[in-house]
Parts: sequence; structure tokens; C-alpha cells
Amino acid sequence: MDVSIIIVNFNTCELTLKCIESIYSFTKQNSFEIILVDNNSSDNSVEMISRRFPEVKLIVNEENIGFGRGNNKGNKIAKGEFVFLLNSDAYLISDAIHVFFEFMKDHKNSKVAVVGGELLSGQDFETVSYGNLPSVMEYFSYLGFKHIYKNYFIQKLASGIVNKDSTHKVVGYVNGADMFIRKEIFDRLGGFDEEFFLYFEETELSYRVRKLGYVSMVIPEVTIIHLVSFYRDTFSKYNYDKLKIYSKSRFLYFKKTSGYTASIFTNIIASLLFVIQGVIGKDKDSFLRKAWISLTTFS
Repeated sequence: MDVSIIIVNFNTCELTLKCIESIYSFTKQNSFEIILVDNNSSDNSVEMISRRFPEVKLIVNEENIGFGRGNNKGNKIAKGEFVFLLNSDAYLISDAIHVFFEFMKDHKNSKVAVVGGELLSGQDFETVSYGNLPSVMEYFSYLGFKHIYKNYFIQKLASGIVNKDSTHKVVGYVNGADMFIRKEIFDRLGGFDEEFFLYFEETELSYRVRKLGYVSMVIPEVTIIHLVSFYRDTFSKYNYDKLKIYSKSRFLYFKKTSGYTASIFTNIIASLLFVIQGVIGKDKDSFLRKAWISLTTFS
């Protein structure tokens, strides 16, 4: 088996069906399996996916166990030399898997543990494909200092970067929507850290990849549609629960990679940024509540 494709689904049935259909439509040169991990969806996902694609291996959880744990569970039964973690709200528009596979099989790329492509939103705006690993200096720069060293910030500090050119590049991390990983390395690292429910799990994994002596890369000749930004921006009401999850994961990431003091410092800055946006009028929608959540959410 060349590649095990793992998709974690939670109430995204129609998107997941489109994702699976794109895999079968474009993947022609490699042996593969699709493992669908359902996190207790309530939209008949399991029934509809199993009916339309009976060959897909289904893991049905009795609760929503999150992104990282879901992928880890899928990896336990994966038989591929590589695992391709593909978001349910992403879909292929070419034989991306073959390009990734050939790239990783090339001996000169033997120290590449993770590879990803250029993500497109499918809409008229840009979306993040990769980034530097989050750092205290990045958060400090958000206080306005990034404008003093704009190029340095983008190249060395920004944790969310939109790809602008066609060059292969070593990056801090690949967006979790399309991570093509050597299974041997993924297993050696123990997969995602399961303390993360959602957010920052791919950056924390990439931090450990780097400590192991391997790198992550982006090869922009592969383009994949990732719809998350579009669906997120259609929400009419601010999702405070997601902010709590994000803040908890951010704190956890910095505690694990930089220490407790760094976690506290980034909480303070994140909170201060909400206050600044509220005071200058960029975000007047309960900015104090957002600031309080960012300041007081710990792991």
C-alpha cells in the first residue's frame, strides 16, 4: 500500500463526500486506502458515506474526540507507507497524491518528513498554506512592531503564510488540511499530541519533527482547494466556544515548546490585541469578553 488517506469528519457530510469523490477521480497512479474517522456526527454522515463509498474504511466514534485523536485513531489501522491527512473540507483538483509520493520517494528528500501543497480557497480571497512555527516574538510583533521589520516578519516569524511563488521551500509547518507524512516518522513521534482537541496540533507535531532532525516542505505545483475560510466567514455570530478552544490550544502549545512563562506572555498579548482592536474601532463586538477569554484560558 502506497498511501493511507485519513479524513476526520464531524457533521460535514456533503463536503466529505466531495472530498472522497475527488480522491477517486484524480488518484490514478498509486495504491491507496481511505480511512474515514467520524466524530459522532449527527447529519447521517456515516450512513451516507458508507452507502456511496462502501470501500472506505469507517471508524465511528461515540463522541467528538477532536482532530488530532481522530487522525491518530485512523493511523492505527493505516497500512500505507505514507499517510495523507486531508481535511473533510478540502478536495483534490489533480493527482496530488502521486506528486507527493514521487517527491518523498526521491532520495534527496529523505530528510523531509512532511510535505504539503498550495491551498486555494476556491473563492476570491487567499488562504494559508504554511507558516513559521508560532513564537513569542511573533506575538510581540503583532503589537505593531511587525511594521518596522515587515519582510523579516513575513519570512521568519509569521505563523500563517499565503504562498506567493512556485519554489519548493522548507517551512516551519504545513497546514493541517493537507499533510503528507512518512508513516514511519508519524509512528515514531506517536502521532499528534492528544492533549490538543483542535488547533495548534499540526504546529506542535512539526516542532517535534524538527527536533527529530527532519523538515517540513511545501511544493506549490500541487494545489488543493480548502474551503474552511469561506465557511468560517459565513458565520453571522461570533463563536466564543471556538475562541476558548483556540486559546487553550495556544497556551498548551507554548507551554510545551517554550515554557509556562511564554504561555502566560502570549495570553496577555492576545488579550491586549482584542482590547486595542476594540478601542480603535476595528472590532467593537464584545471585545472585552474576547480579551478576557484570551487572558484567562489555560490548559
